[in-house]
Amino acid sequence: MNTSHAFLLHSTCSQAQWLEKLAQGGCFLIAEAAINSAVPGVAERWGGSLEQTRLYWGEAGRVHASISPYCFPVNPENWDAVREQLLTQHGWGIGIQLDWFMRAMPPVEQLKSLQKHLREWNTVVTPSGENAILRVGDWRVVKPLLEASTAPEASAFYGPIGSFWQLTPEGGAETLTLTQREKVAATPPPRTLSAAQWLALLGPSELDVYQRYMAHLREYHGRWRDTDDDSLLAFTQQQSEAAQLHGFNSERDIVRYLALASELEPSFIEAEWAQPVLSQPEYIGTQNRMDRLFEKAIQHLENA
Repeated sequence: MNTSHAFLLHSTCSQAQWLEKLAQGGCFLIAEAAINSAVPGVAERWGGSLEQTRLYWGEAGRVHASISPYCFPVNPENWDAVREQLLTQHGWGIGIQLDWFMRAMPPVEQLKSLQKHLREWNTVVTPSGENAILRVGDWRVVKPLLEASTAPEASAFYGPIGSFWQLTPEGGAETLTLTQREKVAATPPPRTLSAAQWLALLGPSELDVYQRYMAHLREYHGRWRDTDDDSLLAFTQQQSEAAQLHGFNSERDIVRYLALASELEPSFIEAEWAQPVLSQPEYIGTQNRMDRLFEKAIQHLENA
């Protein structure tokens, strides 16, 4: 057992401990139809209509019902059947127990409240301002997100939830329990992820690249030295993507693109002096396109 943060308890538990939670009540399972076609049928059997258990809603929910995550109640009476049908592979379901103040509510109200909360987290806004689907039923998303969160951020994500459980086919479990709840202001969806949270969700190689770019910008470009991580990550993501859209794909070229966007302005590529370079061949002699663009930028600055 270890504590990642003072407000977040990370534990390894046995099947018996999960069964104790089931007996206490307020337990639910999130499972994704996208990876297990049995999910909608099981959810409907134990949670009521598909509309009551599906986390995608409205017209989009009906159209994408076959790939939506579902959330439904589990208890000592249905657990063996649910486990046999759904928890046959690692990562095929996350257990939830509601916090104590929710468990006194009628089961139908518990499900409504939990469904509303989880739906608000289906779509999140990245630091670069783009919408992204957040897989709330995937432990590989939930765990790093929470471990990268501040206490208020974790409190917002937990909402009415007391603990998340990564349930395995063997019966064991890994749990993350919120031990210190903070008051957070109500915000309408989609929720916004901080730079630290978003970086935690990126793949290791992508995360490493962005961190190198950000460290380079802080070291060599004074405007970024005192800038917060969220703003710098948003800039780095946006301009890295812009560089690739314009055909600059090597890390060396992207770093130079970021430098130009920092020292000039993000829209520098649309300037009259820059546009002709984009229509030229990739190589002219020993210079590639970025070599020539960088040279043109220096001439532009000298003549400004």
